[in-house]
Amino acid sequence: MGASGSQAQEVCSGSEPGSGKPAVKPACPNFSSGPCAKRPGWRLDALQDGALGRSHRSALGKKKLEECIDLTHELLGLPKDYVVGVVP
Repeated sequence: MGASGSQAQEVCSGSEPGSGKPAVKPACPNFSSGPCAKRPGWRLDALQDGALGRSHRSALGKKKLEECIDLTHELLGLPKDYVVGVVP
């Protein structure tokens, strides 16, 4: 459960005024705004070849989808005449 407004004020009350930083840091240093914490050892440069913000119709997007489909086909050991599809 998240902190209530008064609890959040308590946590931030010990911080430097105007800093916008909480006085207490999270117990988990791997905090992430996503659905889960970042794994230990995660680094921003891991996203270097990421297709972040790219359309699936771009050359890079098409290349990533083709790679995903090929790897899935191989991983599942599908016969050559089977097709793997990616749907939203």
